[in-house]
Amino acid sequence: YISLNVSDSSVFISTSFLKFQGSAVLEDKKISINNFGMNYSDFEISDIQAECSLEDMNLDATGNLSLSLFDKSVKTPLSLQISNVIIPKNSLFPESFVMSVTAKEFSGSLLRKTFPVSLNLNYSDNQFIITSSDNVDIKGSLELKNGFLDLSLNNNDFISFGLGGIAKLRNTNLSAYNIRIDLPRLFNYLNLDDLFFIENGILTGDVMLNG
Repeated sequence: YISLNVSDSSVFISTSFLKFQGSAVLEDKKISINNFGMNYSDFEISDIQAECSLEDMNLDATGNLSLSLFDKSVKTPLSLQISNVIIPKNSLFPESFVMSVTAKEFSGSLLRKTFPVSLNLNYSDNQFIITSSDNVDIKGSLELKNGFLDLSLNNNDFISFGLGGIAKLRNTNLSAYNIRIDLPRLFNYLNLDDLFFIENGILTGDVMLNG
């Protein structure tokens, strides 16, 4: 039995403090995390509860996300599951697993409409297969060995684009292409009338990211 309690700790990063607190218990080959939270500037994750089995490495976690943009709030309950973990004998790293992240309902003063989003990552053979809920419709893959990323997003409402190239920490060469954003439809979701007025317009183009 091992217990760890962290109360109101902070680390200064760049221009602000990263603050965090919470507790964890290791007992009967299971790690339990209770009331963990962290915030940095206008970003906060709170009320994190999690359990991870050290036998099968399955993880279940919940929490709440909140952030501030344009002095308005965005928030959602979050859940994270990792399952179907296969770890080869004499290895510390899994050869396959499934990860699911769900934002149950995005809401807040920035948004006119509430909506859920889910993202699924299926890892095997050094590759992530990426899918999402239909209202976002993300599809693609990321190969870890060479960093090759091939991704598309089309929510059949206000935004669609493709994203491809090399995504590595020290070698990034990505291209966002066939970008199409219907601005009036986008702003139907956003409560920004005090800052912007969009009557009509379609934003199209391509963007390169190198670094």
